Amino acid sequence: MRMRRPAMAVPRREMMGFLVIALLLFFVPLFFVPLHEPSLPEPFVWMEFSRLDAHAVHEDSLEDLATVFDYDNTPVSSWRPRFHYTPEWVVSRSASVVVDSHDADGSRATAEHSPHAPVVSVITTLHNANHLLWETASTVLSQSLAQLEWVVVDDFSDDPASLALLARLRAHPDPRVRVLRNADPSQRGLPGARNLGIRASSAPYVLCVDGDDLLEPTFLEKAAWFLETHPRLSLVNSWSVGFGGMRYLHRKGFEAGDELLTANYLTATTLVRRSALEEAGLFDASLVGGKEDWDLWLRLASLGHWGHTLPEVHFWYRRRPWRPPLTSAERAARDPDYMKAHRAAQKAHISKVSDRQKRQAIAAAAAETDAAVASVAAAALAAPPTPTGSTADVAKARLLPQERFWENNDQVEAIERFAELMRERYPRLYAGGLPALAPQLQLFDDVPTQIPFANLLDKPVRRLLLMLPRLAPDHDLVHFHVVRQLVRKGWELTVVCTELGPHPWERDMTALTPDVFVLPRFLQPGDHARFVAYLTNSRQLDAVLLSASAAAYHMLPLLRVLAPTAAYVDLVHEDRAMARFSVARRRFLHRTVALSLHVRAHLLSVGAERGRVGLMHPCLEPRAFTRVHAARRQLRSQLGLADDQLVVAVLGSRDPSQRSLLALSALARLQEDTGAGGEAEEEVATHSLVSSAVHTLLLGEQPVPSRLLDRALRSLNSSMHSIPEATPANHGLLVQYLSACDLVLYTSSVHGVPLPLLQAMSMSLYPVVTWAPGRDELVRRGDGVGTLIQPAGHTGEVQPHSTAAAGGDGHEEALATAPHLLAEEERLLAEALAEAAANLERTRALGNEARELILRRWSPHAMTEQLLEELEVASEQVLLDSPLSVTEQLAARELATIGLVGSFASAQHAF
Repeated sequence: MRMRRPAMAVPRREMMGFLVIALLLFFVPLFFVPLHEPSLPEPFVWMEFSRLDAHAVHEDSLEDLATVFDYDNTPVSSWRPRFHYTPEWVVSRSASVVVDSHDADGSRATAEHSPHAPVVSVITTLHNANHLLWETASTVLSQSLAQLEWVVVDDFSDDPASLALLARLRAHPDPRVRVLRNADPSQRGLPGARNLGIRASSAPYVLCVDGDDLLEPTFLEKAAWFLETHPRLSLVNSWSVGFGGMRYLHRKGFEAGDELLTANYLTATTLVRRSALEEAGLFDASLVGGKEDWDLWLRLASLGHWGHTLPEVHFWYRRRPWRPPLTSAERAARDPDYMKAHRAAQKAHISKVSDRQKRQAIAAAAAETDAAVASVAAAALAAPPTPTGSTADVAKARLLPQERFWENNDQVEAIERFAELMRERYPRLYAGGLPALAPQLQLFDDVPTQIPFANLLDKPVRRLLLMLPRLAPDHDLVHFHVVRQLVRKGWELTVVCTELGPHPWERDMTALTPDVFVLPRFLQPGDHARFVAYLTNSRQLDAVLLSASAAAYHMLPLLRVLAPTAAYVDLVHEDRAMARFSVARRRFLHRTVALSLHVRAHLLSVGAERGRVGLMHPCLEPRAFTRVHAARRQLRSQLGLADDQLVVAVLGSRDPSQRSLLALSALARLQEDTGAGGEAEEEVATHSLVSSAVHTLLLGEQPVPSRLLDRALRSLNSSMHSIPEATPANHGLLVQYLSACDLVLYTSSVHGVPLPLLQAMSMSLYPVVTWAPGRDELVRRGDGVGTLIQPAGHTGEVQPHSTAAAGGDGHEEALATAPHLLAEEERLLAEALAEAAANLERTRALGNEARELILRRWSPHAMTEQLLEELEVASEQVLLDSPLSVTEQLAARELATIGLVGSFASAQHAF
């Protein structure tokens, strides 16, 4: 009996047929697809040229779009760190402050002079606002410069939901918020409403912000201090971000110079001196179609006022999804003359086309477009008008619901007419150019000490200010851990950088605290000290922590005079320049914290007071440097390494102080035949067996090329892999390759406890290291973890192993200065490696013990407890120390002025 095939089964022959048909359907159409998209007829390209122009403005920042900026992490994002920027008088309500009152017409009434008087007046105009206003409110009222007033002007809103929102805002509990209603029809529109808000406000600086845009928390503080310290300038803004429907980073500003005569590259959110605004007559209330801010900037320039753009992102400009300024139908409905201009452009283009068939096709497409445009325009104009609006108003409302019509931004002809109007109004600017005003460095005879405003903030938690040279990898991992651990403990941190940069880790630091200030970006060098003193008093700081910054030590005496209530502590990383600064400024420090026993001993030996010097071990985040066993198995398999092979990690670098060539030479010595020196036959055999079981991974750059490097590489040959991309900057890849290793060979001459060695030991690598001052704190014989190589009699400075330029032979120079020491180090390193390979299981077990040692002594918890203890001792010392004498106070200002000369020289390139 014949069995029936299951209904769902398909014969193999039919399956092949289906496969062939599918392949044909996929590939055959490809032969008929044109290689290039057909170009649009010229009139249609001409109609949408403004789209290309909008993107060309930001062409210089395309790289940032993809690699740098996170457009979702807005100032109101839940990912952002928070800081209590509420003014103290608002919280306590105990200060004697009279809130400004206003007449019915919105004119400014007199207010009692108060230390809490607003420094900045923020003006926001609204016409039928929506819920996005609350995001704007959050960023305005959360400014670090809390001495502000926010004047909101209702510009003839008629939407019930918007009126309810304004009523809620009018009842806002923050006394800095005031809501006015524009009741003057002649001032209706954005510029007139802004003028009403400006006249009703009182602060010396004015900022206009739309009701859906956002500000970074420190913008007003930096901008106000910039104008306070740069009296020649009257305006300041910053880089801006477009977010929402369009995303871009806009970096053009006042430095664009005469380009600003051709287009308005400045944002309306620009801080302006009130005196300059009043001299210019505020905004032109007749320019209700847009670009009223461009007119104001040029009018200010014609009066000699100009400004500066801070090289930081502080303004977030909310954008709608991109669309052409106006479609043909919308333009026809809004502008009856548009159809004539459009048809004329089409005919001019058609007459230039030589091919008759192309000409006929374009003419037919143009006629079809004209018909569609006429149909839509007629439908729009035929709509029944409302009792209060004209037919044109109805057409605008029907075509673009809930959007305001900005004629000077949306209509090509209007844009051209406005540009012509600017040329007519300001002929001297277009003939002679904009003012050549820019920030200029000033070398003061005496450092200024006056603080322009107090900005006293409420203090619900403990606070610390950290002063650094820059946010860069040199010492910054220690600083990063300090900030992160204190934030986890509930502290609020302010970070101040005294050098212009670069600051590659700035983004990481601002993810922990928003209160970050790079002083040379907005201050004169002579103003750094009084600004830090202002921060200390404004935030009511518990402590100021100085670290690795010579400028901070120069400011220190003056800080003690201007802000005497905080505890001043310094972190000393090494036994060199900063240690000398610390000892020289010990009278003005309440506590010194050394980052190793070696540094502490050095400080005591050069004059530091024993009772004022503490100790803190820098920490390592164990989760960031933990062996990944899956990566270990995978990489060893890819590299052809057996499990019973010892894999040695060498951290490569071209820096002579890292002495990478010494490590490679020791490994090469292990590979060379040593039987020619009279060794016993079994020792030679054992050595050969050990050397074949050792493999090297050179992680990072190779040392500077030289003959000795070539010799070492030839000896290592197949027993080494070089991975130049495995560097600390590429953290993930470095961790993977370290996971495959058993031992780290570290030969750096840098003093103290090196961070790369901590990282390797945290990943369970057994350390074999050469001696340097302070190295025995991490690897010492008493712990039984690691091998410390120190030739007999070697107690001085370690000689660099390679100081050669490319192609040179610097190792021979090092050998000439201390040949016996280097040769002995190389021999001892090779012997230690041979012993580690011969006892592989013991080496790996000791590697695990090395990790336990790091977790025990260099953990984040241990570092935090040590730091908190030192800060507590410093706070007690504040109460015990005698006040500075008059002589010391006078000397403090002199010391700051002397230090300013060096800061002036290093900051000249900033401007």
